[in-house]
Amino acid sequence: MSVGSSGLPRRDVPGAFDAGAPAYDRMVSSNPGYHAHLRFSALRMQLPDHGRGQRLLDAGCGTGASTAALLAVAPAAEIIAVDASSAMLDVARRKSWPASVRFVHSPIEELAPHGVTGPFDAILAAYLLRNVADPDNQLREFRRLLRPGGKLAVHEYSVRDSRAAASTSRRLRGTSRSKSSPAAFSPTRPNCRPPSWPPCSTSTSWAPAKAWSSMSPTPTSM
Repeated sequence: MSVGSSGLPRRDVPGAFDAGAPAYDRMVSSNPGYHAHLRFSALRMQLPDHGRGQRLLDAGCGTGASTAALLAVAPAAEIIAVDASSAMLDVARRKSWPASVRFVHSPIEELAPHGVTGPFDAILAAYLLRNVADPDNQLREFRRLLRPGGKLAVHEYSVRDSRAAASTSRRLRGTSRSKSSPAAFSPTRPNCRPPSWPPCSTSTSWAPAKAWSSMSPTPTSM
């Protein structure tokens, strides 16, 4: 597995998460606010009646942190949690879950062949879009999977609103270039969307779905 000038090849991303799965929960637990920010994004979807009668998709669930965030705000909902890394899912499945939560091993681009079909009342995609080959097409697919009026929450890291983080990112990127490894610090690049997307914001409307780009580590209220 090698990292090129544009980052890790998308086909290698699940394998990278497989390798990191045993230590993943320890790593994110050392990140202040990681779980609280996921719950914040889940809360912003304003799912009614604790999710009763609703069907939710956790797209790119990893070891289940985003699944737990959805469950915390919508304990009565049906939650389908999907990830392309089998090892991350193994960690998730070893945790305690109610019968309303189901985990599915599948690339997010291949849901239907793995038995995951819409419509969904809401979709949470946490730290996912950076890892797909065609983010624009994936957003269109999410829209197709949603019921009319359904909600989409896109939760990502960003250093856009933090001068200190942006400065650190620039220094790290400069260090990586000096070591002939320009993509070594790609996860911290202050760019949360491809060039073809409109500028990032913390709250944007997208009819018929509502799309929120929830930026960590400094989420803002709507």
